Amino acid sequence: MTGILKVIHGSISVQSYTMKQPPHFTGEQNVKILGSKKPFQDVYPAVKHPCVKVTSSDPACIVTPDSHNLHEISSVGGLAAFLDILSPPYGIDQRNGEERDCHYYEEINVPLKNDMLPSDSVLLIKVPTPLEFWCDQAEYKGPPVTIREFVNGQNNS
Repeated sequence: MTGILKVIHGSISVQSYTMKQPPHFTGEQNVKILGSKKPFQDVYPAVKHPCVKVTSSDPACIVTPDSHNLHEISSVGGLAAFLDILSPPYGIDQRNGEERDCHYYEEINVPLKNDMLPSDSVLLIKVPTPLEFWCDQAEYKGPPVTIREFVNGQNNS
């Protein structure tokens, strides 16, 4: 999924991660990485990128399937609003029946048993969707838009 995030009011902080390969560890691998049996089913290694502050005067942030593909957005100093264009969108693709769900992760802070992961890695686990989360979507019916037209320089989140 590719995303274009443009702040239209206020300012936000964006903490992003890039999921590493292999995509996750289970069972015995968890024991090797964490040093003991933990109550986590799947552990996902990811690179944690520096947190960035973005305002309405900044260019849009870009996320791609391979870079900055997990992100947390928080308002800074008051109300903020942003437009988030995702392609393809969440939901079921009517053409091929593919489902694209929104997942939530939490960074776990545990000492690693050995050097199975590079030093720039953190570990994430899936968590339930927050109760206060809501998302709305609408079909775009305007003229064709390219990333180059939308973004004034690239600002990866």
